[in-house]
Amino acid sequence: MANDKSGFTPLEWRPQLAVGHEKIDKDHKRLIELINEVQSLFVTHASMGVLTLALDALHDYTRDHFAREESVMRKIDYPHFHKHAQAHETLVRRLNDLTEKILLAHSQQTSADSLPKENKEALLQLLRDWLIHHVIQEDLKMRDYLLGAAV
Repeated sequence: MANDKSGFTPLEWRPQLAVGHEKIDKDHKRLIELINEVQSLFVTHASMGVLTLALDALHDYTRDHFAREESVMRKIDYPHFHKHAQAHETLVRRLNDLTEKILLAHSQQTSADSLPKENKEALLQLLRDWLIHHVIQEDLKMRDYLLGAAV
C-alpha cells in the first residue's frame, strides 16, 4: 500500500484475503472500496454532507454484507456462528456510535477534515481494524469450512 502525497494510505484487496466464497469475497472488495472512499474524504476537504452520504452507504452495505455472510455461515453449519455474529453486532454498534458523534459535529463543521481529530482518528482506526482484524482473524476461519461445503 503506497501513500499518496496527502498521507492517505488506501487499503488494497489481496488474494490472501479471499475466504473462497464468491459473494463474500466480492463484498469484502466492495467494503475496501467504501472504506477507502471514507478515508479519502478527510484529505480531500469533502463536505460533511458528502461524508454523511459515504457513511450511510458504508453502514447500509455493511448490514447487507453481514446478513449475507451470516446466511452462508448457517448453510455450512459454521461452528463459530454465534461468536462471529456477535462480532458483527459489535462492529455495527461501534460504527453507529462513531457516525452519531460525527453527525452531531456536522452542525459545527463544514468539511470532513475539520472534524475533531479524535473523531476522525477513531473512525479511521475502526475501519482499518475492522478490515484487518475481522476479515483476517475471523472471516478467514471460515475458509476451511467453505471449501468442504457447496454453497
